[in-house]
Amino acid sequence: MPLFREKAACPNCGATVKRPDNAQDYLCPTCSQPGPWASPDQRAAWERAKQEQQRIWTEQELARQRTRRSALEQAASLTPIQVPGFVEQKGEQTYLSMSAKLAEWKKQRGHYEGGTGIRGVSMRVPGTKSMRVYSGGLRQRRYVPGEEAWQFTDQGSAVVTSKRVVFRGQTKAIEWAFLKLVGLDADPSNGCLVLQVSNRQKAHVLQLADLELFGASLEAAIAGRPGLQEQVASAPALPPPPDLPPPPDL
Repeated sequence: MPLFREKAACPNCGATVKRPDNAQDYLCPTCSQPGPWASPDQRAAWERAKQEQQRIWTEQELARQRTRRSALEQAASLTPIQVPGFVEQKGEQTYLSMSAKLAEWKKQRGHYEGGTGIRGVSMRVPGTKSMRVYSGGLRQRRYVPGEEAWQFTDQGSAVVTSKRVVFRGQTKAIEWAFLKLVGLDADPSNGCLVLQVSNRQKAHVLQLADLELFGASLEAAIAGRPGLQEQVASAPALPPPPDLPPPPDL
């Protein structure tokens, strides 16, 4: 056996690859494709395996797309459902319920800055007990009020009905009646929906487990009430949705 193994360039990525001790180790360690020491049969087998993997992935992706399309169609079909514990108004129908978090525009807690105490140094004087010498003085601490920002205040579920959107949380219950809806904005990047109604000065934010699914049901419910689409479209623009993290734990 030669002291140094022969080397060759990978035809796929160009990396220098040593001849493997085992002929079965024919994949390039850099790009994980058949390297320069792969035989024609090994290359053909690898290509067949790659094509089969691509076929399986394509079928799975098509199945996911069909399932997703069916879910969106079901959400937009306005099929009445029963939500345990939810009380409908007279003549109201419930279409969708999903996990959600509620965020509100609130002032954060303030804090104190600065301020120093009296500093002391311990020293030993022969023939006496330990002594502590103090220097400096007190500086008054300064209170810094908290800034206003979006904050999560509750979590629970969001419900779409024929008349309103309702948040049912652990400590709060809030509704947004379609007839009073003046602002509606969404941010798909973090699953947030900003809602504003005429009878409340501040907007609220719902961070939903599936914004697209919730939006399909909400748009269909609004479209089913004449004049609501024009009402929302003519409303003044809302500030951008809050920069909140995605909801992985919903």
